[in-house]
Parts: sequence; C-alpha cells; structure tokens
Amino acid sequence: HVKVEGSCRILPTVPEKVAETWMEDLRIACQNVGAHFQVTLNRRPFATPKDSEWLQMIQQELRAMELDDHIYKTTICTEVNVLSRLGIESVLIGPGKGVGNTYEPNERLDLNEAELATKFYENLLRKYCL
Repeated sequence: HVKVEGSCRILPTVPEKVAETWMEDLRIACQNVGAHFQVTLNRRPFATPKDSEWLQMIQQELRAMELDDHIYKTTICTEVNVLSRLGIESVLIGPGKGVGNTYEPNERLDLNEAELATKFYENLLRKYCL
C-alpha cells in the first residue's frame, strides 16, 4: 500500500457545483490508475459580502466602542463555515489572539479582552435583537 493524503482549500468564490466537479474529476483520475479517492472533510470557506447589513451592524458597534472595525480574512475552519453553507450570513469575531494561540498548549485569553467582548455581544443583542 501507498497512502497519499492532501489538503486543499477551495476559494469562497468557487461555486459548490464547480468544486464538486473537480472532486469527481479527481476521483475518476484515481480510479483510472487503480487508486481510491476519498474526501474525508469538506469545510467550504465562506465570504460575507462587505455590504452585508449584518457586517455593517457589527462594524458600527465596534466603532461605537472605539475598537478596530477592520475586516480580516482568515483560512481557519470553524462552525462559521458550516453556517454559511446553510445560507446564514456569518462573521467570525471574538476576543484574543487566534492564530498561534488557539488549540495550542497554554492557550490563553486576557480577561480584559473577554470582558470587552462580553460588552460588545451585549450591546449587539440589546440594539438588534431585543
């Protein structure tokens, strides 16, 4: 046996049907040489439009709290990827440093950042959900 594993990240601009076609092409190519192709995890990336009403509300609240409202892109996979596939506009936001800290030994979060995040979430809920 020889086992070859790989990982690829499909850009959010690639439609689901196109990505599925690519996976089928790979499966057929592997089958043609006597190999087996298997997708073990399919977490599609997401992209929330910059003009999204939800995103605008979040940025407005960040500015009101005098916090950075800059939008960043990330390659990490979270539940947000799953929610966006269901058509739910999603934004990944939270306190602390993610990359280089999350799922690491001695992962940590500054309590002041946690309190600030709690205030941010409370403000959003009061303004837009109640």
